[in-house]
Amino acid sequence: MVRKTTTNRKRKKKHGNGLLLLIAILVFVMSLGFFLASRKTPNSEQKSLGEIINGIVPSVTKAVIGDTNLDLIDKSQEAHRIVDDVVISNKDWQMSDDGRKELKAERSDGPGKVTWQERKLLIGISYGDSLRKAVDKLSEAVEAKGLTADDDYVVTYVGEKALALNIGISVTVGKEKKTFITDRVIVFNGDQTNEKSKEIAKEEKIKQKAQGKKYSGKMAIVIDDCGYDLGPVRALAKLPIDMAFAILPFKGNSTAALQIIKNNSQVPMLHLPMEPLNGSSSETRSIKVGMTKQEIQKLTRDALNSLPGVKGVNNHQGSKATSDYNTMFAVLEELKKDDLFFVDSRTAASSLGYKLAGQMGVKTGRNHLFLDNSSNVGEIQKKIWEAAAIADKNGSIIVISHARPATAEAWRECYKELVNSGIKIVPISQLLI
Repeated sequence: MVRKTTTNRKRKKKHGNGLLLLIAILVFVMSLGFFLASRKTPNSEQKSLGEIINGIVPSVTKAVIGDTNLDLIDKSQEAHRIVDDVVISNKDWQMSDDGRKELKAERSDGPGKVTWQERKLLIGISYGDSLRKAVDKLSEAVEAKGLTADDDYVVTYVGEKALALNIGISVTVGKEKKTFITDRVIVFNGDQTNEKSKEIAKEEKIKQKAQGKKYSGKMAIVIDDCGYDLGPVRALAKLPIDMAFAILPFKGNSTAALQIIKNNSQVPMLHLPMEPLNGSSSETRSIKVGMTKQEIQKLTRDALNSLPGVKGVNNHQGSKATSDYNTMFAVLEELKKDDLFFVDSRTAASSLGYKLAGQMGVKTGRNHLFLDNSSNVGEIQKKIWEAAAIADKNGSIIVISHARPATAEAWRECYKELVNSGIKIVPISQLLI
């Protein structure tokens, strides 16, 4: 009896699949007949076979697999409501909605479009209140409601430092999870959500255009891995633009690199070796998960003492160490004693460095783009201009290059054009929060 039931089920399934195929064929034949009949009419031109097939394919696709367009308008509006509720619940926050627009994008997994809604939201908080804490509070609240909150970064709004944050919805499109931004938020100190402030910001953009500048926005550059070859350090430090140089400790040329950087009035940093996720650190002495707090802070202190006068620190490698709360807390606590800043190199998306530093009161920023994964000068310059486009869109960007010959050549060749385009290359301190 069991065998008979199983066989019957298989037959039903087979018949079901056959029925779907038959329906698809019938739709195709009917559509073909319709188009053939309409190929030549008194008031129309004869249609080619390609035009007929192009007209039929959407009908057949819709009959077999359904509507391929994805409408996320309702989900977008729900996201707007969630964000509004969070802002309204904070009585000292002031909100201004800069209008909503409908966006469309082609599906990457097949035919069809995705439609959603996006808006710009300005949030003013009281002077003296922490921008970092406000953004963290907003992020945590919307994430608890199922939204995404990604990549906050430092911007300038009406002449003052602000933080920008992208909030969105995460949706399955085909077999992949995709994020669609619904709220582009700027958080700043003071009551600057009024019309006068918006007009000032608008006038600044018009002024930039009148000067023939292609881009606006600020860029801060960190040069990693100083302490090996001194040639690229010399070449980069001599350029008439602001850069910060992250020096590896305990290297044969570490002290010499520090001197070159100071002599050229550039910003010296400690490039602190930390444990990566895969394999051991490339350095003999590095911060590792599992070390005691005392061991971590002693090694951090030894590294700082080996490079007197550094202004801040970023991590060398460290995808594992920066993702561990206790490890990062110990490092940041030591940096705070000397009022040093911390730039999160973001060698891992799971890094806690940037967020934890802000919570502990350590001035901080984070890398948004590595520029020289290639040793080809042309490829590095493409990345530099990619960074310029991001700075223009977001208002600012922190980038990381390395002390290598090709990198030095790439910057030497393109820094003037970059500055003339409207990008402001600024000291790292201007993009810390």
